[in-house]
Amino acid sequence: MYAKTYKALNAKDFIVLRLTGKFYTEPSDATSNACIDLNTLQWSDKIVNASGIDGDKLPEILPSTTVAGAAGQTGLKAGTPVVMGGGDGLCSNVGAGSISPGRTFSCIGTSAWVATTSEKPLFDEEMVGRVAEGVELSEIEHLVNEEHAEGL
Repeated sequence: MYAKTYKALNAKDFIVLRLTGKFYTEPSDATSNACIDLNTLQWSDKIVNASGIDGDKLPEILPSTTVAGAAGQTGLKAGTPVVMGGGDGLCSNVGAGSISPGRTFSCIGTSAWVATTSEKPLFDEEMVGRVAEGVELSEIEHLVNEEHAEGL
């Protein structure tokens, strides 16, 4: 199956493909396969090569606020802009008002996490917790660093 795969997309990115015909992702979804360089927010050649993944199967990474194209033959009004968007956990940071460095919030539900907005990625060098996402909301220009605790 892998050999026959053209591109690997998350669900939201598949919708972007169906609406625009373009293979794109954005940083918050790109973190889900652990092949992104959190400092550059692009695919890490080092990680991709070490994993044996074919880098050509990964979509181009665009900022979350990028208009990926216009909806075509979908029943939507012609020319409707399709924006890349972001992962739900990351976007909840904005909804909680945690959009400037040092702002932190906690979400408790099916899973739980603590998210902090910072100017650069935060790494847990001792691996006590884990930073699950460290991605930029391009218009806000700050990073969101999340530590998840599922299955409590």
